Amino acid sequence: MVGAIALGTGIGWIGGKILNKWKADEYVDFTFSLGLAVGGYIIADHFLHISGVVTTLFIVVVIITKHKDISTGARKQFHKYWDYLGFITNSVLFFLIGIPLLTVEKAESVGVTLFPIVVAPFAIMMISRAVVVYGGSTFLRIFRVRIPLQ
Repeated sequence: MVGAIALGTGIGWIGGKILNKWKADEYVDFTFSLGLAVGGYIIADHFLHISGVVTTLFIVVVIITKHKDISTGARKQFHKYWDYLGFITNSVLFFLIGIPLLTVEKAESVGVTLFPIVVAPFAIMMISRAVVVYGGSTFLRIFRVRIPLQ
């Protein structure tokens, strides 16, 4: 973890400095930051054998906090994209964790088709997220914090 944090922070800091000096539009900035994140993951995971996910997380956090010249509109797009990418990767990771729990051979031997094995983790994840979000929203009302239902 320490190595992944250090690598991610270093790459993010250098990338932020480059982006501050390099006056490009938000699409180039975004593409560059995406390249840094993917490249950092590959370096961490495949070459240094440390956590690529943690490295990527720290690259993105440092770039977003250190890249001061990014415009407000582009900053919002950065946040939206990275939030969405985080949501998708989180969903895929939970799905991939759930798949090995029940192998196809075992499932077929007891008469379960592959369809429920693939759909069940997504359904469970979406239901659990709804419980947390709507339950948390109800809990926050105690403190007079309102979250829109949608």
